[in-house]
Amino acid sequence: MLKISFKTIILMVVFLPCFLSFSVHAQPVLNYTSIVTGLDWPIQVVNAGDGTSRLFVVEQGGVIKQITGGTVSTFIDLSGVISPAAITANEERGLLSMAFHPDYHVDDMPYFFVYYTTTSGGVTTVRVARYRTMPGNINQGDPSSPDEVISIAKPANQTNHNGGTIKFGPDGMLYIATGDGGGANDPNNLAQNGASLLGKVLRIDINGSTGGTPFYSIPASNPYLVMGDGISDEIWALGLRNPFRWSFDALTGAMWIGDVGQSQREEVNVRQPSPTTGGVNYGWRCYEGTVQPPPGLPICSPLPSDYVAPIYEYTRNSTTGGFCITGGYVYRGSNYSQMYGYYIFADYISGNVWVMSQAGVVTQQTQDRSSVAGFGVDEAGEIYAVSRGGALGAGAVFRIGADIPTPVTLLSFTGRSMDGYSELRWNTATEHMAEKFVIEFSTDGSNYSVAGQVPATNNSLGSSYSFRHAVQGQRKIFYRLQLRDLDGSSRYSSVIVLGSERENEIRIYPTVVRLNKIELTSTTPIERLTVYDPSGKQVYTNMMGGRQGYFAISLPSLARGIYYVTVQGKFSSRTQKIVLH
Repeated sequence: MLKISFKTIILMVVFLPCFLSFSVHAQPVLNYTSIVTGLDWPIQVVNAGDGTSRLFVVEQGGVIKQITGGTVSTFIDLSGVISPAAITANEERGLLSMAFHPDYHVDDMPYFFVYYTTTSGGVTTVRVARYRTMPGNINQGDPSSPDEVISIAKPANQTNHNGGTIKFGPDGMLYIATGDGGGANDPNNLAQNGASLLGKVLRIDINGSTGGTPFYSIPASNPYLVMGDGISDEIWALGLRNPFRWSFDALTGAMWIGDVGQSQREEVNVRQPSPTTGGVNYGWRCYEGTVQPPPGLPICSPLPSDYVAPIYEYTRNSTTGGFCITGGYVYRGSNYSQMYGYYIFADYISGNVWVMSQAGVVTQQTQDRSSVAGFGVDEAGEIYAVSRGGALGAGAVFRIGADIPTPVTLLSFTGRSMDGYSELRWNTATEHMAEKFVIEFSTDGSNYSVAGQVPATNNSLGSSYSFRHAVQGQRKIFYRLQLRDLDGSSRYSSVIVLGSERENEIRIYPTVVRLNKIELTSTTPIERLTVYDPSGKQVYTNMMGGRQGYFAISLPSLARGIYYVTVQGKFSSRTQKIVLH
């Protein structure tokens, strides 16, 4: 089984009637466990919601695979319907999404829906069609049973920005997210054009339809039903560039949309369910994220009055951001309580992954897996990721899990002798379920007494602490920290010595590392330098042999991202977070 681990930090804040309390869930170390490999350009994973626990993987070339208890089979082959026939690494057309009817059952409601493209005469059309399973056979879709629901022609010779996700909402309506039609800067201004169905979220009612044109009806609660307003009745929201992947929160019904940017921002848009959820404008092309306008375009006049800014955005770079957001899911499963309520999303190109709390706190992870084209959930709410891979047969589906890391990551513990007291300081990188820090001292280095204690803040992003210990006279004193957890477990820091020639400091720099080289200085003997990845795995060790002074250390070839460097001295130690470029 292939498992890829990477670290996230999560903070949940709980408000109680009379005071503020911090309830910290386990800070998860997310891991991806491979469940299926050898897929051809997989792009989405869904479940049928029929109690069978099956997963369905949409392959961009037109085939939908079924996963049942680890066995993979073909559910339906629509490769003869979609175009282009040949899918390549950079192709945005093809079979892009599927959704089962919310009342799906093989006997009385055997319907599922697909979202795909066709191209003819230089014109690409995005389409939604309804299919059914074979009578009495839940494991086989019927390719001869299509009913076209809706088709939207794009501008001639434009093949990208096709959107790519259809879903049924908690209200039973079918939601369709379309791209702006393609090309840089939305050349036809379709995302802001209410007469066009491109660059929008559409909301239609397909229930009770018996076929014919149109196949659907317009829900009475859609926001643009005013006759003569120039806005198509199907529109639920507008101003999107390429909302390739989006989802509903299974608990709250909120819509989470990842909208792919052009040159400045990738964005996450969120709308909570309410009577005013529809009828909003996400800004494109007047805005790209919160930046307006994109380079080369004049400022929109007037700016859209119904513009809603993204809840989160990141810049287009390979280190802290990316170039193609893959919208994800809010975790509502039961296997990993520390993930509950957090939105997990990724970037298709950079391979970065983010976790966002319901309060909007976002933490970034860096991992070496790019081409995550979609996320999905099974019937129990557990999350899966689809890696499209870089070639035919290289695609895979991963199940996302989480481990629980060490409750406290101690970055540094230092001190200095003052007139009549010792001043101790320490910093943490992460805290979870920590109770307190007990400061212990000794005059001989063997027998320790308690000098005092400091409660832990349990801040998942780490905290800074200080403590003063009254002392008489100038003498050598040994100090250590006991880190106590709420479960009763404890461990000790390294020992530091004050009041002697060994009252020293270790420095590790720079924090942003290029050419795999770090530097350190120490006036205390150094025994060992160790580098850890975010999951706590040791990836490099250098035995320093008790030397002190200045050192330039060449690290081995490591993947870019976050690491922790720990220098263990004879009388003190220090841990520094670094970022490898």
